Amino acid sequence: MYYHKENPAKELEPFVECYFFMGSGQGPVTNFEIESPPSGFPGMVFNFGDPYRVQSNRGRAVTLPRSFVIGQTTQRYILQFNGVIDLVGIVFKPTGLYRLFGFSMPSLIDKRRDVSEVLDESMVKMYEQLACSEGSLKEKVKIINRFLEIQHKKSNAVFETFDKSLELIDERGNVTVKQLADYCSMSNRTYQRKFTEMVGVSPKLYTKLRRMSMICSMMSYTDSIDWQEVVHMGGYFDQSHFIKEFHGFIGRKPTLYFQKNKELIHYLDDE
Repeated sequence: MYYHKENPAKELEPFVECYFFMGSGQGPVTNFEIESPPSGFPGMVFNFGDPYRVQSNRGRAVTLPRSFVIGQTTQRYILQFNGVIDLVGIVFKPTGLYRLFGFSMPSLIDKRRDVSEVLDESMVKMYEQLACSEGSLKEKVKIINRFLEIQHKKSNAVFETFDKSLELIDERGNVTVKQLADYCSMSNRTYQRKFTEMVGVSPKLYTKLRRMSMICSMMSYTDSIDWQEVVHMGGYFDQSHFIKEFHGFIGRKPTLYFQKNKELIHYLDDE
């Protein structure tokens, strides 16, 4: 198994977080699962391997399209693989999908829509080019960059003070809506309306999603956890508050999530 990340071209950095490449390596896998928490980032995923399924806290497992666009996820989900894994993904900044493609972000909450239904034939062309790139990572990055650079020119997307305000959430932690609105010289109501339009969820919910994402990421890359430190870092009232919110988003206790994902991260080979 391998999981690899690449940075986008310089001009795309305000809109794209990274590209990722995931594969099963030498052979197929059997009953392999990856549990993912909400991240706060929308994305696009292209599958060149065998079909795979996704299961959320609230529903049955469903088979995913060969290529799809996804908005904000508000709950953890489990990816279920059988066969060959060969995925290419674009992880957008919170407003990147809206800026570059003009999607209605609220309509994409917890949804994965086939890109052939929502994008023009240029996306189909990119998919075909990726499929024919013979496994060259550098060539795949070049293809994605070229596609998004053309889309950037079409959309005339610009990075504004509003987009910068979302970075404050990661930098400062529990920042209030008023602080964010003041940063943008907007009223609270105007800021919240624009936030929902461009990100898909409210500022309050997004802040919780990012906090949960960062905690889950930290839990996956450490061998031991000081739970009191996690409570303090996350700005929770107490440990019971943390456990309740964690269970609401992830669907299981923090200790169980930590054990399973610590094992998974050692299984993956980040080449």
